[in-house]
Amino acid sequence: MNVNVITRGNSDTRNKLRVFVYTDLEESAVRTAAEWILEKKNAAVYYAAAAGREDGRVSGEWLREVLREMHLVLFAMDERTLLENGQETAAAAAAVREMHIPFIPVLMRESLAPASYDDVNRIFGEVQLLEPYSPRGEDRLVFRDALQRSLDIYLRDTESGHDVGRTEFRYDLDTRAVRSIYDNFSLLGFISYRKKNGAIIPRLLRTFHAQGRHADIGFWYDDFLVPGENYVQSISDALMAADFVLLLVTPELFEPGNYVLAVEYPQAVRAGKPVIGLEGAPCDHLLLGKLYPDLCAL
Repeated sequence: MNVNVITRGNSDTRNKLRVFVYTDLEESAVRTAAEWILEKKNAAVYYAAAAGREDGRVSGEWLREVLREMHLVLFAMDERTLLENGQETAAAAAAVREMHIPFIPVLMRESLAPASYDDVNRIFGEVQLLEPYSPRGEDRLVFRDALQRSLDIYLRDTESGHDVGRTEFRYDLDTRAVRSIYDNFSLLGFISYRKKNGAIIPRLLRTFHAQGRHADIGFWYDDFLVPGENYVQSISDALMAADFVLLLVTPELFEPGNYVLAVEYPQAVRAGKPVIGLEGAPCDHLLLGKLYPDLCAL
């Protein structure tokens, strides 16, 4: 099986950071992903074209040989490839984790059906998914920022002129690390909200910080997650580091089993964090009081 490579201006691959794009999508999707990476980093982007594979599959032994030389793996997928090739992708993701290679799952089409997000968690574990084509209004800018943060963490440029070696990588974010980011703020707030209401958040922050008396309050919400990191632990660490929780109140908070109701709100209450409700859309206040009885204000 042949491996192809893309670099800036078809330059030499020596002394470059190496990224492998694992995908069952068409080659144009690979080239799009490569453009995103090469815009940020002077890397060599490798891939195995789906059209050139025997029986359309990647050999596990061949893949491990290739991965040994890689600094980062980007899994590019859509709903179809998740459904048709989920088992093979899961095996590849397991190999990547076993070899301690950082990875970023990227959705190359618009958002998945809710059940397919469960497939993503089953294949990759509870890690943050990058969604450049999400229908949320401002996600294109969010995507660029998230990709830049990820590449800055996972890929470190070299000026040495020597080959860039690969070291085992583990990414751990703890409460102290979150707090250190916000040392210049007097208070740190954790924004708890339903992802489907995410378009409200940038407008909320602009409005909040436009009021001069609130300029020294920093906020954390899940767009600060690094794609590929364990979002369950990182969200928990960020919540524990916060001084208070700002709960974006919308009717979606009442949906059974949602992450805010099942995880974030109970953790905040147990930790003694003040939970302040901010109404983002009209909703049933009686039901709100029943499901979220410890709100400090609305």
